[in-house]
Amino acid sequence: MTKREELKVELEKLVTIFPEDNRIDLEKMLGGFLWKENPQGEKCLNIINQISEYEIFDNQTQWIGGSGKPFTFKHLLDWLLNRSRKTSSKKAISELDFYTSNSEITVELVQLLKGSMSKKPFRFSNGVLYIDINTIYKTPSFLNNSHLAKKLSHISFETPSNNHYTGLFITEFPHSVSHVKNGEKYKKEDTIPLEKLQDTRFCLSLVLSTKDSLYSLGTSIYLPDNIPQIPYSGQSWQKDMSKESMFCNEITDIDFEKANKVLVKFEQLDSLSKNKLRIPLERLNNFGSEEPLVDRAIELRICLESIFLNDGNKEQLRFRLALRAALFLGENLIERKEIFKTIKTSYDITSTAVHSGKLPNKSKTNILFKAADLAQLALIKLITKGIVNWEDLELKT
Repeated sequence: MTKREELKVELEKLVTIFPEDNRIDLEKMLGGFLWKENPQGEKCLNIINQISEYEIFDNQTQWIGGSGKPFTFKHLLDWLLNRSRKTSSKKAISELDFYTSNSEITVELVQLLKGSMSKKPFRFSNGVLYIDINTIYKTPSFLNNSHLAKKLSHISFETPSNNHYTGLFITEFPHSVSHVKNGEKYKKEDTIPLEKLQDTRFCLSLVLSTKDSLYSLGTSIYLPDNIPQIPYSGQSWQKDMSKESMFCNEITDIDFEKANKVLVKFEQLDSLSKNKLRIPLERLNNFGSEEPLVDRAIELRICLESIFLNDGNKEQLRFRLALRAALFLGENLIERKEIFKTIKTSYDITSTAVHSGKLPNKSKTNILFKAADLAQLALIKLITKGIVNWEDLELKT
């Protein structure tokens, strides 16, 4: 009998002794391993210690993203026990061997969202999956990490901010298997696809009403259950700054399809164009927040200038901004005149917001929402039709 076969037999015995662990998380953290004083647990630990491929778990640090957590044979046995309960000891050992025999694994980047929400999941063409809060509550098993599913399916879990989330984005990506001995330095080499989630969120927000917004509360890497991990791994959230937003405006199937088409075009752009567009995309999303209108007006001003004045031309900003918007978006003279007037008036209002922190009366500021709609149309056109040389557009007239 090989050591792995022996481990399988003894692990099955341990599962029989401890078929479940009903302790709450705090009890688990304070009480330690359920089997820690049991002879059968010590027998399993002894076998694990004799399998050379498992040496990476001998008091080394497992690194996932930029987060490292100490991993010992005891943590490994605890994972094997928990995993065996859900599958079988044979399957758990097989998953462990897959992990130790590969230099790369597939992990998940999870981003908590707040703002507009949907009633069902949607997978974008780039692989990013949107899951709404209702799906998480009703079907926790939809997620590949049961600990994350448990946390998200209870409203009282510790989110990265005081705001309630309305859904999340998930994307898979390859990550190196990295265990570092004490005293050795970890070399971070893995590329975490944060921009993929950011761009997906921006494109989804872009097709919604300009009065809506969609923010990230925080992002974290999670390992699927079939990857050896210590309890609570992946709970280190990279917090994101966000503004107050509408809580439950609905994202429809049509919205998702539109956003996906825009996203496909966006991902075809060169890096320079993407970087330029991310600024107005973010600012337009901020305009849809529930922050004071004076703050949103400033966001709109930055958005408009980022779209139409990003070539560095500083002459006659007000006139040039309005002219470019009119030429780019207007189909005829009447439309162009209306757009020109809307953008000029909005420029004046946002200038007041920038320089005095105040706005004129509500009847005048309503035009800001028209300007935001024009900014939205411009961004969609730039992404789907192509980036414009603004001076060329002016000279064509």
